Amino acid sequence: MKNKLFFLALIAMVLVGCSKDDGEENGGSLPQLPDPNDVCSAMDDSESIRYCYDHFDLDKDLAVSPKEAALVRKIDCDDRDDDFKLYDVRSVKGIEYFPNLVELNFGGWNSAADLDLSYNLGLTKFGDYAFPYGIITLKLPKTLEEVTPLTFDMCDDLTTIYCPAVEPPRMSYSWPGVELEVEDALAKIYVPKASAAKYQKAEGWKTCASKIVGYDF
Repeated sequence: MKNKLFFLALIAMVLVGCSKDDGEENGGSLPQLPDPNDVCSAMDDSESIRYCYDHFDLDKDLAVSPKEAALVRKIDCDDRDDDFKLYDVRSVKGIEYFPNLVELNFGGWNSAADLDLSYNLGLTKFGDYAFPYGIITLKLPKTLEEVTPLTFDMCDDLTTIYCPAVEPPRMSYSWPGVELEVEDALAKIYVPKASAAKYQKAEGWKTCASKIVGYDF
């Protein structure tokens, strides 16, 4: 009897432990997909979905599985279909489900106010005019290593940037007195608290020193 009770107690402890582990593991993870077999179920734009089905649905089952999404390295919203018609992408909601993305071209996309790239850890650099009009809040990946002085120059409405990279992303080109070109609307650049002073002194970033604020990511 004692052995039976001990065995049951042991099972209960294992189940509790598993439940706790699952909760901790999922705490910082993405929300569950509406359709776990199709990352496009998290998207809200028909052209974005069409682009993904055309390019990433490898087994042609009218779904882009998480495994297929994990193979994606490039999303180019300016890419053309066989009839040379542009994909008129207006929103990239759901892009967070492409974890190994290393190259991103927004093309003419210009509608969503908030853009969260914090889950796209393969993105390490952005070039000139990397982000389109219309963005108000931009969350960058902590893996970001490089920008140019003109990376944010097209973002007329951008008010807030979250940049969790511990080291200030370097400028890919510079000259004496180089400035990070931002519009007047930009009010805050949130960076890790321990790195705020470093950002305020870094080449390019220091011209926005008054906008740089330490933040707990």
